[in-house]
Amino acid sequence: IRDSATTSGDANKIIYISPKLGGGLQIGVAYTPSTTAANTAPAVGGNDGPDTQVYEASLSFETKMGTSDVKLDIGGEHVSGTSANTHRRVRGGLNVTAGGITVGGGISKTSNLDSSKSNTTNTDEGRVYDLGIKYATGAFTVGFQMSDEETGETSVTDYENTMYSVTFNVNDDLSIGYNHVESDQVTSSTHSDAEADSLQAAYTMGG
Repeated sequence: IRDSATTSGDANKIIYISPKLGGGLQIGVAYTPSTTAANTAPAVGGNDGPDTQVYEASLSFETKMGTSDVKLDIGGEHVSGTSANTHRRVRGGLNVTAGGITVGGGISKTSNLDSSKSNTTNTDEGRVYDLGIKYATGAFTVGFQMSDEETGETSVTDYENTMYSVTFNVNDDLSIGYNHVESDQVTSSTHSDAEADSLQAAYTMGG
């Protein structure tokens, strides 16, 4: 899902993250000269520099409203490289916790900066929406999440995903969980459904 992942990944970059302003506001900016894993200088000059540069900015805000915790973030990136590696992405998310209930959602939009990629398998064009809710009481935690990704491609136009989960803390060291995932891949003429179930167990030993 192209909701929060960034193009720069773990490439070397210059980053500035401000201290929290006004108790909950924080700003971050970053510049990645090249996403290429090489020991040479970034090849970004001239008319046809083959390397990809990434400019990123984000804003986050956290506050408490009565007994509720509210978290908001907005981010964006501008990716400049060859025609196949050029796009713009903006995203935003909101998370609210009140007692044992947490509700959150996000939206992301990616746009081609080279129109020749539109409606092809190389397109970056797309929109992603996701929404989730979690409820924790005693030793139990249950959750539900749904997402929808519009790809902008001609072959696969949409992915619709749904996930349910239940976790039980047996004690302070042992927890067990169950997940069910459904995914619907949509093309211009067909739907392809897939489902998966999983069981997990986690045990912590020592300090």
